Amino acid sequence: MKEVTYHIALLPPPGFIGHLIPFIELTKKLVFQHNFSVTLIIPHDGSSMKPQKSLLQALPPTINQIFLPPVSTNDLPDNLNVEILLTTRVIRSLPALRQTLSSLTESGSRPTALVVDLFAPYAIDVAKEFEIPAYIFYVIAANELSLAMDVPYKLGESDPIQLPGSIVLNPDDYPDSLKEANSEVREWAMNLCKKQLLAEGIIVNSFLELESEAFKDLLERRRHQGIPPIYPVGPLIRTGSENESGQGSECLKWLDQQPPKSVIFVSFGSGGTLSMEQFTELALALEMSQQRFVWVAATRVKENENGIVERGHISELVKGLMEGEEGISLRKRMNDVKNGAAKALSEEGSSTQALAQEAILVHCRAAPKPPRQAIVSSGRSQTIVTSTPAPPPAVKTTNVMSLSPLNPAAFASPRQSQLQHHLSPAANHRHYVVISS
Repeated sequence: MKEVTYHIALLPPPGFIGHLIPFIELTKKLVFQHNFSVTLIIPHDGSSMKPQKSLLQALPPTINQIFLPPVSTNDLPDNLNVEILLTTRVIRSLPALRQTLSSLTESGSRPTALVVDLFAPYAIDVAKEFEIPAYIFYVIAANELSLAMDVPYKLGESDPIQLPGSIVLNPDDYPDSLKEANSEVREWAMNLCKKQLLAEGIIVNSFLELESEAFKDLLERRRHQGIPPIYPVGPLIRTGSENESGQGSECLKWLDQQPPKSVIFVSFGSGGTLSMEQFTELALALEMSQQRFVWVAATRVKENENGIVERGHISELVKGLMEGEEGISLRKRMNDVKNGAAKALSEEGSSTQALAQEAILVHCRAAPKPPRQAIVSSGRSQTIVTSTPAPPPAVKTTNVMSLSPLNPAAFASPRQSQLQHHLSPAANHRHYVVISS
């Protein structure tokens, strides 16, 4: 076997921008703070992948990129759960991943470790074929990870699940798709969670100061249940020139004009969609609350969704958050969390040390430093080109992409533009809507 080098391969999920961005930031840390050679292996989601490529094109050439070929999902139903569809694309991309790892190994760039998304634990089996340790990168909360550890064992029971921080999740709180004993979503969730337990470790985009109870719970599970070791490395904050845009600057300028701690940020993630009815109720609720907000609004909507949360209930919750005693307490807590995040990311902070002293680096400590290489892909061929590492990019202010002020033209769909009729023009100074395709 060829000599192990400081080379990490990362496998983000196909399509989820909200997962790709933390992967990119983890990549930057590995390259610029630890002098690693890194290859991003990107599965295809069947689209033009324009948003993904736009993000990736802004990365320095020292970060290698390999796009896996698209896979067919024409045989799947149109209404398939989005998470199942994503996982299916990953599974069908495994032969291409196997070929990619084989090519890297033959070229002398065998990865020291493979880091995969929480929706891609099936890639662990492929990594084992090459004796490559595989890690899960959990881009969401540690509390959710704690819940995932219970899913294979507690689903179907009548007793509630006790989560860290005195949070109780009753069986009635589960999504309907998880309540059904033989549902496709339930089987998918159980298999996914079991696969995640096969990882060498789980890297979490969170930090001890934010979720101390959750990480304490996971440590106890490590001791008593033998789950993989957990490494908090967050918060991974988006940096670099790819954030620079005139539109993003406009949003920041608007935010700078608002009173401190007065703006609500509304977002459901790159994979989140609302029905048109729920979309309308949320818009009206935010207007009724008379609070300032920034809303990341997807132009796609989901049809035929039951269980709509009505505007009055949402409005009261928003008012309570911004004006009530609980809201005051939460904002104070957020200020403490902000300071905790800065501490975690400092040179001696918990997240910095977790990545520097543990996690992936334990497999690379004794390995010689590799020559920095770039992989140039053309069709099925790959060329390995040695290059000199570039200096780390300057850390710049995080901006928001694809912005426009709230007006009818901002909405791509005529149905969405109808929402403007319900919003007071005089109140537009309180709103900033992010239009996300």
